[in-house]
Amino acid sequence: MIEKGEVITLENNEDYVVSNVLKEANKAYYLLLKLEDETEVSEDFLIVKENDENSFEIVIEEEFNYIKRKFVDALIEEEQKDENESFKTAHIKTPKKDISPLVLMPGDPLRAKFAAENFLDNYRLVNDVRNNYAYTGYYKGVMVTIMGSGMGMPCAGIYYHELFDFYDVQKIIRIGTCGATTEDQKLMDVVIANKSYTNSNFAETYCGRIQNIAYSSKNLTENLISASKENNINSHVGGSFTMDFFGPYINMNKLRSQIPDGFDTKAEEMECFGLFLIASELKKDAGCILTIVDSPFDKNIVSSDERETGLKNMIKIALDAIIK
Repeated sequence: MIEKGEVITLENNEDYVVSNVLKEANKAYYLLLKLEDETEVSEDFLIVKENDENSFEIVIEEEFNYIKRKFVDALIEEEQKDENESFKTAHIKTPKKDISPLVLMPGDPLRAKFAAENFLDNYRLVNDVRNNYAYTGYYKGVMVTIMGSGMGMPCAGIYYHELFDFYDVQKIIRIGTCGATTEDQKLMDVVIANKSYTNSNFAETYCGRIQNIAYSSKNLTENLISASKENNINSHVGGSFTMDFFGPYINMNKLRSQIPDGFDTKAEEMECFGLFLIASELKKDAGCILTIVDSPFDKNIVSSDERETGLKNMIKIALDAIIK
């Protein structure tokens, strides 16, 4: 079979360069551009098919239109493949095909590595820009990406937006750590956030709107609650208070007084509101599950073994939920 880029001479003694090759129904078709000289081709084209006796027959009428559409479809597919292979944003450098539509996002990139190593099959590193690691692998046969978000809404919001808007991600579940808000919550308990309040102006900056409460996607929250029960792991369900600074270092009592009456606060953290807001703006799905690692009601220090077990519980719930 003649290869793309070769020059052939037809019976009219004119030279043509093979622009593309198509196999259809055990036949070989060639898209030919007329060769004006040794280096230039014209816009005139022909479609020919190769006969068994190694001669060429010009394709005409109905067959021409059908094969031309096939060539156009092949060209579009090739261009899209090239685009996907070279695709990158300012903060993520990997082909689109390497990012799953389903993404879990811890704040710590090393926690993404931990989750991939402990839960994903055939995982591989697909992004390391700024050492913010992303791993893509398979959980129960479903492709999943686990990627760090960094700390705080300004940092995490960039990744949420780029994944949703540029990489066509459909669902993100934040898997993070948080502070307790009530005495009945114990260290390493799991919190599923169904809404988030913030005193930040993040919404005004992102979408020009004054908004201080954002909500998770109902389906993902229900999936998280269901997965928690299926794994026999108790969870607290309620709102998160998303702050612009690390709670233990600031006057939390003053900030808590700003939370609206009736807002059921179950966690204090730094990223949840941004995820819920961006997902809502871009018509995507977002959920959040957190592990309590500090509490104003408990001065005990969580051991490394306890922390690892607790994080595994949270990651397992999130993975089971996102693939439902």
